Amino acid sequence: MCSGGKRAVTMRRRGFLGLLGGGLLGIAPGRRLVRPAASTQAIPTLFHAHPDGATTLVRFVAAGWDVPAARLRVREGRTGRLLGTAGMVHRGDELVGELWLPLTRPLTIYSDLETPSRRGMQRTLHRLTPTPRWIIHYLALAVPDAIAARAARVPPLLRGADATRLVPAGVRINAWHPFHAEGIPDHLDLLRLAVPATRASRMSGVPVGRVALVVAGAGDSRLVLALRGAQVEAIATPDDVTNAAAVGLTDERAKDGKY
Repeated sequence: MCSGGKRAVTMRRRGFLGLLGGGLLGIAPGRRLVRPAASTQAIPTLFHAHPDGATTLVRFVAAGWDVPAARLRVREGRTGRLLGTAGMVHRGDELVGELWLPLTRPLTIYSDLETPSRRGMQRTLHRLTPTPRWIIHYLALAVPDAIAARAARVPPLLRGADATRLVPAGVRINAWHPFHAEGIPDHLDLLRLAVPATRASRMSGVPVGRVALVVAGAGDSRLVLALRGAQVEAIATPDDVTNAAAVGLTDERAKDGKY
């Protein structure tokens, strides 16, 4: 309790320690930390970089600052190692900047925001969680019969040269093909499902695709097992394909339509 004249001010222990800590922080020599009424958020995005998506684009948003620009340093939370420096630009009523950070697992970092109008820096602790990684497949699947017919027209010694044109372009052989018999396919049909694709691959040198485009029967669990046995990793249906076009391998002219 402090008395002065007729007035008395009572201060609790927690408030006194907070005031004392703030006073010591204000008179500390050199660079000091400031804690204004502002906040910095770290938001991992869905953008990942090579190799193998090991780094993620993280967006930093600082609100409560009336400055045109600022600088943000990001360090690893455990070791203090500098991970990168980002320029923060004014957008709307916020400061926004981005950095590529290693985020294959949960990561704890802290950011130091420095502005030209305020002495010191604002430090914020962030706990980042990896975002989902999506694999985009560009499908250029060819019908096994079309690849086999194309290979049959080329002399065996020249088929390798033909494959060097198709394979770098992303052309793969579709492991699925329609069954010749109507009705429900039996187990022999399923066992022979990938035979046309495998035969065409041996003739042409074009590999069988890891993604199969299934026009009919995609919901059949036996068909899924048969394609999995043919080393197919994913199944697509015509409804999953956008901007589809059927390419004629015989005359190498494209025409509109779906596979």
